[in-house]
Amino acid sequence: MTLQGFELVVHVFVVADGTPADRRFVVDLWHRCVAEFALDDAVAPHPTDWLAVPAVADGGEALLAVRSGAGPGVHQVAARRVHDVLCLSLVLAPPNASGWDELEARWERVQRPPTSGMLGTVRILQARLAEPDAVLDVAAL
Repeated sequence: MTLQGFELVVHVFVVADGTPADRRFVVDLWHRCVAEFALDDAVAPHPTDWLAVPAVADGGEALLAVRSGAGPGVHQVAARRVHDVLCLSLVLAPPNASGWDELEARWERVQRPPTSGMLGTVRILQARLAEPDAVLDVAAL
């Protein structure tokens, strides 16, 4: 069983109304992602940087900023507020990734120790079978 099209999706959750250190943590992570992954392109009509964390009505959500990379594949970062949580989401899906280790190593380069307001991180590793008709062997993965 051979896999191809390796992708990494990461979501980082931080308390929206936490300490100034919590806010700096997520904003600095945003800037490190933009620099490390060359996310210089706008995704119209969304802002490319957020200047404030807006309050949201109960049940509300606000998209704060989105950036994309110009290279092949999908490289994108988004920041949003959902209720009382800031969420930074990153997608790394280069067309020529050799595996998840490579993508996770790139993600690790932008990591810093979390603040007390960090609620958690989710990493999603995705790929597809090189032979679509092959039987999926979950144990082999």
